[in-house]
Amino acid sequence: MAHQWTHQPTRALGRIARQGKRKERRKAVHVRANELNKWGDRSGPEENAGLEDDGFIRDTVQIVTRALTARATQKVLMQLSETNLYAAQWLEGFCSEHRPLDGDKFLLELLRELPVTRVDKVNNAEHRVVPHDMAERIMETRCALAKDMGDLEKALRATNLDTIKRHLARNSYTSG
Repeated sequence: MAHQWTHQPTRALGRIARQGKRKERRKAVHVRANELNKWGDRSGPEENAGLEDDGFIRDTVQIVTRALTARATQKVLMQLSETNLYAAQWLEGFCSEHRPLDGDKFLLELLRELPVTRVDKVNNAEHRVVPHDMAERIMETRCALAKDMGDLEKALRATNLDTIKRHLARNSYTSG
């Protein structure tokens, strides 16, 4: 009988220990679920139809926009290297100082740059480089790249408009 008495408390202690571990696991699962809840949106699709309300879609659009900005810059650089070597060299230098993967920040910096005139030393011809035109060309190119992606094109057009608005607001002076 003594053997049975010592065995049962051991079993009971084991069961209590297992229950404690289960509770810890449940807590861990709840913590993980709560961590996920702060990122996820629990409202239904009908409540959250707009792009500006859905954080996940907004973040995805921002990431894709950054990637498309870099790809569009690469395409514009290739086109410029065939048509206007001086502009291509200028844009390549600009890209070495400012990362195209920064997306709208890169475009705002490009819009902020002033036009530059370069003189060809061989034939003394002047070549004008207009960064504002390059920024618009990059924005149009990234919209063209996004056409195959459905609703992303609309979001990119809105992003382009917002980028131009921020540039104008930062660089326009009003008398007051």
